[in-house]
Amino acid sequence: MSLKGQALWRITSYIRPEKVASRHPKDHWIMADPFPMSRYTKQALKGLVRAMCPTELPDFEDEVVDQVRRMMQFMLPMTSGALFAAFHLLDLAPLASSYKKTLHELTAEEGAVFLHNFEHGPIPLGNMMVFGVRALILSSYFDREAFHDQIGYAPTPFMNQRIALRHRLKAGASPSKKDNLPVEIE
Repeated sequence: MSLKGQALWRITSYIRPEKVASRHPKDHWIMADPFPMSRYTKQALKGLVRAMCPTELPDFEDEVVDQVRRMMQFMLPMTSGALFAAFHLLDLAPLASSYKKTLHELTAEEGAVFLHNFEHGPIPLGNMMVFGVRALILSSYFDREAFHDQIGYAPTPFMNQRIALRHRLKAGASPSKKDNLPVEIE
């Protein structure tokens, strides 16, 4: 198979109608199944979500937890494993402090204060751990439709162009140089 053929196969092989995300079905983006987690891990992740996210919108925690779990399916096993361990370490860390509770047992405010102190505390790895988990959680939080509606966000022209490109490729059209694909087009 030529390089062009390999690139097209990679792009179009993910387009399977039975797996297309229900959020924007015409985009043909695939929604991964949630990353497998025990009840305790989901509880720990929900505590981190509650402590890290703004709380202006009601009942967002389960939606963000679900999105985080779906994003983790696309990560390298070492990355998802490190995040998985960080969820547990950050949830258990308050037991060694004055709180004497796990993070998911703390209120949102107590959790936010604890994570701030842990991130800026004497453990150098604490900063990186909180930063990585926060990046994953906040990207899921800010990707939600309810948040987009609240701030009046709409997809950028670039995303609309990429969606149109997917439709063209799915219909059998050949890409051009202006499509700026990451492989060289013959």
